[in-house]
Amino acid sequence: MSNYQGNHGEDIKEIFYNLDNTPSHSYMKMLYKYPINAFPYEDLINTNAHRTNKEREYEIIDTGIFDNDEYFDIFIEYAKVGEDDFLVRIDVHNRSDNDAPLVVLPTLWYRNNWRWGYNDYKAQLKFSKQGEIDIHHDSIPLKKLYSRNKNVEALFCENETNRPKLFGETHDDGFYKDGINDYILRGGTSVNPEKLGTKAAFRCEELIPAKANKIFEFRLSPHILEDAFWDFEEHFNRRIQEANDFYAHIQQDIKSEDEKNVQRQAFAGLLWNKQFYHYNVGKWLTGDPDNPVERLGYIRNHDWQHLHNKDIISMPDKWEYPWYATWIWHFIA
Repeated sequence: MSNYQGNHGEDIKEIFYNLDNTPSHSYMKMLYKYPINAFPYEDLINTNAHRTNKEREYEIIDTGIFDNDEYFDIFIEYAKVGEDDFLVRIDVHNRSDNDAPLVVLPTLWYRNNWRWGYNDYKAQLKFSKQGEIDIHHDSIPLKKLYSRNKNVEALFCENETNRPKLFGETHDDGFYKDGINDYILRGGTSVNPEKLGTKAAFRCEELIPAKANKIFEFRLSPHILEDAFWDFEEHFNRRIQEANDFYAHIQQDIKSEDEKNVQRQAFAGLLWNKQFYHYNVGKWLTGDPDNPVERLGYIRNHDWQHLHNKDIISMPDKWEYPWYATWIWHFIA
């Protein structure tokens, strides 16, 4: 919900839980509850639009989309092999009484800074061979995204805004950032047939049996490996044990198992919600070289040109871009 759509202003209408994390992010786990049936966007927008700010918010659980257990529990885990070597496990549970299809799209993309005008370097993602995507960047050590299941389709487009669709522009720059989404929904020519770009994903499409689960495994690595998964379970089990040992130590004076679980998930939320916050007022006031800003009249923060924030903060609402707001910074100061 945007500020104008939610009856209490901006709001997120999804259900997810941060379950585990360590300060080094050596092990991370979260749960996302994903409806099997069509996401109730229109119902959420229309019902909230008809409620006043004196009434309670209309949440996704109120729509009935989770009735009869018609949803997936998607457990997402990360385990570090090393500083720049990440294992990923996605464990999907179909909670319903019927088989249900699902498309899992582990996705890579480069931040689009080649449009800013500071330099014209543009990194690239390319198809390598079945189950592998090559990562080419002059300052990132990562080299490969591997899928344990080799029979997956690799899709490529550009991390570029679809300006013809959004703004009616007539020029055609090719394969836009919504290309993978459009290809999954409608097929067609929205992804690059040459299998390269600045955004890429594996298409993992499965029919998940009723009351059963399916596991998807990936590795994001700086190494060129013949078998990227030979020690997958060993590393995952070691990191989980290290996380258990860490919390056993800091919770040794807590007797209640329930209190331990609450604290562990609270810490997980703080760690999952870390964001890089970069705010350079001088640059913000002038704009980028390729998009300079001409400001007239009163300019907000014009006398704060000495301010240059470049730090990591923990956001109470990670879904929102970090910014200076008293109601946020009150919690994290």
